[in-house]
Amino acid sequence: MLPASKTASTNIYIGDHGITISNPSVSAYPREVTLPIFTDIAKGTGASAILSRGNSCELNIIDVGMDTPETEAQGPSAAASGAPHLTVTHAKVRRNSRDMTLGPALSPEERKAAEEVGADAVRRYIAGHALYHHHHKTLDESTTATTHSRLAVCIGELGIGNTTAAAALVAALTGEPAASVTGRGTGLGFEGMCLKVKVIEKALTVNSKLIQSHDPSQILEAVGGLELAAMVGAYLEAGRHRMPILVDGFVSGAAALVALHRHPPLATFLFWTHQSDEKGAAVLLQAAATKTREAGEPVYPPPLKMNLRLGEGTGALLALPLLRSACAIMREMVTMTSVVKSGSSSSCSSSSERDGNPSL
Repeated sequence: MLPASKTASTNIYIGDHGITISNPSVSAYPREVTLPIFTDIAKGTGASAILSRGNSCELNIIDVGMDTPETEAQGPSAAASGAPHLTVTHAKVRRNSRDMTLGPALSPEERKAAEEVGADAVRRYIAGHALYHHHHKTLDESTTATTHSRLAVCIGELGIGNTTAAAALVAALTGEPAASVTGRGTGLGFEGMCLKVKVIEKALTVNSKLIQSHDPSQILEAVGGLELAAMVGAYLEAGRHRMPILVDGFVSGAAALVALHRHPPLATFLFWTHQSDEKGAAVLLQAAATKTREAGEPVYPPPLKMNLRLGEGTGALLALPLLRSACAIMREMVTMTSVVKSGSSSSCSSSSERDGNPSL
């Protein structure tokens, strides 16, 4: 099958973090900012909405744990946003994760529920586009697998405090010290960075029993978050359907690393789109490369390095045209061998015609 990726969706999972209640200084912005950013995206004026629209990409915004009543976060209609394929889904597991410096951020039940929210968003996307779903074909049938593998999905997130949780996840999964993987997030200064490192160190210590189990699901419960768990579920579900998956930046990548630990063959379907400006990005990408090699897959560096730190799937959306261009080249461009053979055939044919027609 020749590659094709005309249809794409950006799934943005939203969740707040309990750590920002007890330690608001881990972020340069207050946790209340999550709601207005969500509103901007849903109106079509946020960066990810603009990039989705410009790339003819569906945009699905999924509230899995925003710390607001649903009545305050309904979002406008698709027509009002200017995006005909924009949807807002409220599937709140709870209003923000717990404070990970006091114990696990999520219970096993909450982690599983959030993963199911992420997986369900992928299934809805597939259901809207699968050409043969009305025949009830199974995922193993070639026609359905072919259809799904042409549906690309960009995985993004939103939530104040999530670079703190992502850094804790990367530290727990790799064994690297917190200081080596903790970045500026939304723009912290030196003092804020020092506090953020200490908070992550405390969270890793308090949850050391779960972390030392080396079970990626328990590590996710210990220091993850609702949107991180939802992204893990989305990665695993999209991989199960053999879909090309565009990994965004540091937070999206941390969730992808958890999913890779859970199911290493997922590496086949992951496109790491860019190296984030977050300090831990290099550690994250190296860890992902190691898991990819272990799965027997080649490792390619992310095509973009633009000092991005916004999240929301924006890096994945910027890389989407590159993926589409690569598919078009592989599908439509003739090889040099074909050109040479075609030229040789034409030359031989002309020679034969001249030999057989002396009058020419």
